[in-house]
Amino acid sequence: MPIHPVTRTPLYRQVAEQLAGLIQNGEYKPGQRLPSDRDLARLLQVSRPTIREAVIALDVAGLVHVRPGAGIFVREPAENGGFGPRLENIRDPGPFEVIEARRHLEGEAAFLAASRADSDDLASLQSHFDAMRRAAVDGRGDLAADIAFHRIIARACGNSFITAAIEATWPLREGNALWQRLERDLPLEKLQPLVVDDHAAILQALKQRRPEAARTAMHYHLDRVGEAIGQFFSDKK
Repeated sequence: MPIHPVTRTPLYRQVAEQLAGLIQNGEYKPGQRLPSDRDLARLLQVSRPTIREAVIALDVAGLVHVRPGAGIFVREPAENGGFGPRLENIRDPGPFEVIEARRHLEGEAAFLAASRADSDDLASLQSHFDAMRRAAVDGRGDLAADIAFHRIIARACGNSFITAAIEATWPLREGNALWQRLERDLPLEKLQPLVVDDHAAILQALKQRRPEAARTAMHYHLDRVGEAIGQFFSDKK
């Protein structure tokens, strides 16, 4: 079963289906390591984030598992039976798709909020940021405060369409099987100091009424989230 370039969308679903076919036909055997995400991206002519989304879907479906720093391995047949939903039932947007959408939408929201947020908005942002910082000191995260921080910026931008579009992205994450798998496996506690630093930069730019700086800080934050997910799949061998 030859690998052929993927041209249809959604790309991560097409990649996952091709790799699942190779696994089920025995071309990748139980315990075997798949090619690196870089090599798969070259073979399939898609981006590495698309490969990573496909791998998460295959993991959720019980076909592979990721060993950070070692690679992506085919599960033993005994592990496949009854583990996770069937691949064809996994139709959630990919994590990198969600991050890409958030980057564009929330970057512009931050740009607008820098000139439109009122004193109550800024006070509320400070309160939620303080909660995030306290949680990070204790070695944990405060996801509720993090989400509230972003939602306040979305509302403070003063554009109801942008606000509604950003609000629509949250259910795509909260009820997303691929996101849930990432949150289970990623060492999120190690990311908390970075998350706090990023939110501090966003908050400072908003308080200083610097739209470009606010947009840049938001972009930087969401880029780092994507990089953290990408590093989970990094094959260092």
